[in-house]
Amino acid sequence: MTRSLEDLAAVHGPSIVHGKSVWVASEIPEKKLKNAIESYAQSVAPERVLVLHDATVWGSASEGFLLTRAGFYFKGSSKAAPIHTRYLDMESFWRDEGGLCIKRAHQSVCRFDAADKLNLDALQLFLAGVFEARDAGQVDEVDGFVIVEEMDDRVKLGYLQVLIQMTWEDDGAIDQRELAELQTLMAQLNFSPELRHEARGYIANPCHSVMELLAAMDEHVPRGCEQALHLSLLKDLIRVARATSGPGSGDTVLEHDFIQRVADLTSISRPQMEVLESACDFDEQILAGQISDSQIANHAKTLAAKASAVGMPIAAVYLSGSVVGLSASGITSGLAALGLGGVLGLSSMVTGIGVVILLGVSAYTGVRWLTGGGERSKSAMREEMLQQVLFLNQRTLANMSEDINFFAARLMELNRVEEINRRELDTLVKQVSVFSGALQMLQRKGVDVGDAIQQALNPANAG
Repeated sequence: MTRSLEDLAAVHGPSIVHGKSVWVASEIPEKKLKNAIESYAQSVAPERVLVLHDATVWGSASEGFLLTRAGFYFKGSSKAAPIHTRYLDMESFWRDEGGLCIKRAHQSVCRFDAADKLNLDALQLFLAGVFEARDAGQVDEVDGFVIVEEMDDRVKLGYLQVLIQMTWEDDGAIDQRELAELQTLMAQLNFSPELRHEARGYIANPCHSVMELLAAMDEHVPRGCEQALHLSLLKDLIRVARATSGPGSGDTVLEHDFIQRVADLTSISRPQMEVLESACDFDEQILAGQISDSQIANHAKTLAAKASAVGMPIAAVYLSGSVVGLSASGITSGLAALGLGGVLGLSSMVTGIGVVILLGVSAYTGVRWLTGGGERSKSAMREEMLQQVLFLNQRTLANMSEDINFFAARLMELNRVEEINRRELDTLVKQVSVFSGALQMLQRKGVDVGDAIQQALNPANAG
């Protein structure tokens, strides 16, 4: 029977080094884990670490190794640079005189020897177990959280199609308010024109069950990111349902039949859904000016604690960006510039995070980054968020204009045809009407956001 990565790490990990400076899973000291990730494993999310070895004399853990579900990370004093060996990239390994070599795909061979102070026999046994686990499909592709924007186009399209299906199933139609939300999400996830064209086709004809859509999407998700993506999807479903239900809609959207079905199919618990709804509340309150900059950090820490308590990686809450229009990739870049990537398991290539972690980890530094490093007014955080929302709104408007031009060109085509397909013509006219209505809503939103920015800049003139 093939052992799991957790079992392999627990059995062989402590034996890979001679000494006692090895910790397994939940026993790993938080400070050592933070230092190790910052030093030589910046792309690793802390919760993905199975074993940590501290090779330093003074206990900083800036040298040593990490074992995860996706790879082996090593930094020794004798090495010029850290070694990262992803399990899926390993082609073979072998012993030679005094050393152990690992051949990786498209890379040179990495070698461990006596100078690295490792028990090479134990490392060899661990790697043999990893090869078996890999053949059984039990190793992950990544150790961080791949943001939705950087996933395969088939994942991005499937993600949006689930949201389209929800808005359509409510009443058998997608109205201008719902379309505006869908278009905004496409802009936030950086849909290409070609991908928007495919999305338009599904908006015109939502024809799959949610089970089929989820299965097709999951087929292309990087292994190890499934749960995080499902949590992000549930959060966006909650956000869109709240934004389109209108005032006085009654029960919490968590009672929404479609949202419940998705939660059941993806094994997301009710307590986790409640945290996702709290995240939507949090973002909306910031945008509405109901929470001051001085209160944001405390609210963020509370939300992070709630997520941790229900076994939810907080990074997943913002895998597609935030409710207020801060993109996941933009926030990631800001964190990397601050040197916070190692703390949170982030890298510009494979991870995304939301404003809650940015503020929860370092409120002051986070505010300085978001506001360009200058001393700004007490409304600086909200002002910057509004600027981000306005930018996203403008990009969405540009995309919508392109889509309407597409429909207009198709209408002209049909009008030139002698045998007009009346049904197709009626459908196109209806689509143009809905798209135009959504465009007008987004234009009004842009004006409202612009006014809110001015109020944030000049709070004395507000009201």
